[in-house]
Amino acid sequence: YGEPSLVQKQRYTDVLRGSIQLALVQVPDNTLDTSIDFATRQFLYKQGLEFRHGTGHGIGAYLQVHEGPTRIAMKSAEPNGLKPGMFFSDEPGYYQDGEFGIRLETILKVVPVELENPEYGDFIKFEPVTLVPFEPKLILAEQLSSEELEWLNMYNQLIVEKVMPRIEDELTLQWMMEKLQINLLPESIPLQIGK
Repeated sequence: YGEPSLVQKQRYTDVLRGSIQLALVQVPDNTLDTSIDFATRQFLYKQGLEFRHGTGHGIGAYLQVHEGPTRIAMKSAEPNGLKPGMFFSDEPGYYQDGEFGIRLETILKVVPVELENPEYGDFIKFEPVTLVPFEPKLILAEQLSSEELEWLNMYNQLIVEKVMPRIEDELTLQWMMEKLQINLLPESIPLQIGK
C-alpha cells in the first residue's frame, strides 16, 4: 500500500503505544472502566491530539457489537467495575481529516493477578485474545519503551505459538512471518518461528 510518511508512522506509533499501555494496566479488582481510558490517549494528548470515540466496549455472548456494561471511555455517563472473566475491546485510533486514519483493535480479557501479598485486595490485569500482527513498517521502534517492546515481542510470540500452527496456506504463512520480524529488543529472546 505504498510508503508511509513520517507523520503517518508517528501517529501509528502513538496509537500503538496507547493500545499497549492499556493492555499493560494492572489495577485493583472492580476498578471503573472509565478510569483506565487515559492509558490509551496519553501519547496523543501530549501533542494536543485526540480521537473522538470511546477506546473500547464490552464483548459478550449475544453477538452485539457493543455489549455492556463495559465502556472504556473517560466521558462515559455510566462507569462500571471491571471483573475477571470480562472481555472488552482496546481500539484507539487517530484520524487526520482528508488525509488518513488509524484504528488498532485488540480484544482483551480481564484476568486476576497472582499476588504474593494480597494485603490491598485482589488485582486484575488484561490478556490479549485476538492475535493479529501490527504493521512493522509503521512502527517507530525507537519511541517505544522497553516495557512496550517486551509486550510487543510477547504478543508476537503468542501469534507464533497459537496462530501460525493453524496456517496451511503458504502465502498467508509468508505474510505472517514478514509481519512478525519485529523482535525489537536486542537482548530479548528471539521469536521462535517454525511449525
